[in-house]
Amino acid sequence: MRKSTESSAKLSMNIVFIAALLFVFVIGIVSYSSHRMIAMEAHRSAENLLEGTKATIEGNMHRVGELASNAAWVAADNVRNEEYLYHLTAAIVAENPDIVGSAVAFAPGAFDGRHFFSPYSYRDSAGVVHTKQLGNDDYDYFSMEWFAIPYKLGTPNWSEPYYDEGGGEMLMSTYSYPIKDESGNVFAVLTADLSLDWIHEEVNSIRPYEHSYVMVVSPKGTYLGNGRPECRDTNIFQTTASNTDRGFYDVAFNMTSGMKGSQLLRLDGKPAFAVYAPLFNGWSVAIISEYRDVLSENASLQLWLIIFGLVILCAFFGYMKRHISLYVKDLKATTASNERYASELNIASAIQTAMLPRNFPDPSCGVSLHAMLKPAKEVGGDMYDFSVKDGILYFMVGDVSGKGVPASLVMSITKQAFVLLDGLEMNAAQLVKRVSDSLSQNNDSLMFVTLFLGKLNLQTGELQFCNAGHNPGIIVSPDGEASFMKVEANVALGVWEDFQFKMQTITLEKGTKLVLYTDGISEAERADGSQFGEDRLLETVRTLARDCDTPEQGCEALYSAVKEFATGNDQNDDITIMTIKY
Repeated sequence: MRKSTESSAKLSMNIVFIAALLFVFVIGIVSYSSHRMIAMEAHRSAENLLEGTKATIEGNMHRVGELASNAAWVAADNVRNEEYLYHLTAAIVAENPDIVGSAVAFAPGAFDGRHFFSPYSYRDSAGVVHTKQLGNDDYDYFSMEWFAIPYKLGTPNWSEPYYDEGGGEMLMSTYSYPIKDESGNVFAVLTADLSLDWIHEEVNSIRPYEHSYVMVVSPKGTYLGNGRPECRDTNIFQTTASNTDRGFYDVAFNMTSGMKGSQLLRLDGKPAFAVYAPLFNGWSVAIISEYRDVLSENASLQLWLIIFGLVILCAFFGYMKRHISLYVKDLKATTASNERYASELNIASAIQTAMLPRNFPDPSCGVSLHAMLKPAKEVGGDMYDFSVKDGILYFMVGDVSGKGVPASLVMSITKQAFVLLDGLEMNAAQLVKRVSDSLSQNNDSLMFVTLFLGKLNLQTGELQFCNAGHNPGIIVSPDGEASFMKVEANVALGVWEDFQFKMQTITLEKGTKLVLYTDGISEAERADGSQFGEDRLLETVRTLARDCDTPEQGCEALYSAVKEFATGNDQNDDITIMTIKY
């Protein structure tokens, strides 16, 4: 009996020992697998959040840049009107809450021989817009980065962060757009100032975990935004100097070098990881998270298993089964939601495509026309339309700021507005003004539309057109000579309510061709960042005008030339082409 008891006890101990080993083995496998899966998912989530943060910051900066470039056209057209220049800068600040200041800074002697002349408007802490003349001996803006770089290089520039003492009296970054004369020489610079408080507020609102934070740095390492208040007024290399971890140094070096990637590091002695990516203007954004936050739930689960595992092993397996079942259920729901979203996008794309007219005019009516639209995403913000009524060809090509679903909605609204108005007795400028005033009302999203609209009398060849901040069209004479159309400097639709758009009129000879397009053509990029460009576009159109007999052939050939140029690089913007032969 004693032997039997000892054997049973020994067998029980062996079973317990084996069960314990099995439990430890299972815990080890579960721990390793769950740590790995959670860490990988945390990296993916951080990368997705980084892309969203990057898109938000870049979207606002692109909007400021496009607004400044449009305003520069208007300023160049009114360059001798001192009163209007003050009005222009004040309107830019008043109508754009993210912009705290704007100036038109002239080169020495460029305005009536004055050494300093810079109409400047800014918003004070109470929200009131003031104007003043910015330059003087105590504020020599010629040597400041925001003026010197675009003036010398002739290209737009985002400045390093600086405290604008004597100007906006705050920490800001300035977007500067050069204004050139007919010879291509820069004689003034139009600026739009962004307060860095906006970026601080943006990064402080993003916190995927308790101890994670977002930071934005300039190419010189200056913090434009940092979720850690103690680092806000320092430089990333100062932070690196106080952190002996090599990983943080690699993050700082890679961010200021414009690189994209991820890095393991130690933050205040704790394991962490960073994901980072450059912005279009050389700035860089990163999200840094500690693993203790990422793995906290998993650590609690393991502790529970270690304490109660041997007693309730069966319950543990039941719990895991239920947990996995719920996970699979959530995964199925998420997958179904993603599939439904993808289906809805496909439907939206089909609807948007169906809205585009396909009944191209028969050449017997006196004109032939063809158009095509290739969105960069499922839906886009480009548009075109045309109709022939009572011997008049109405046509337009437009581009909404941004891409995707929001741009497609604005596109649809704009297109339908013109459909409703094109039969009324209004000239091209009146049509554009009516739609622009409508878009300007309640435009909280600050989206705008560049557009070229024309009315061609098929009997006389008279062409009325209005260009609202859009790329100038290309006109090809019957002998094959191609040139850009000379267009008035009008702002885009939706920017200013009650803006007085200017109309132009020319007479076309029989056999004349028109080529209209959106900036997805001229700004198509290769992998090395080089663009198709306007010179290459003009030369391509000149060549195709000789080789292509019909507008349809011209559209297809130009699109093929752009795609061949950008081979190996994804399409970065919507592409629209319209060709007309009178």
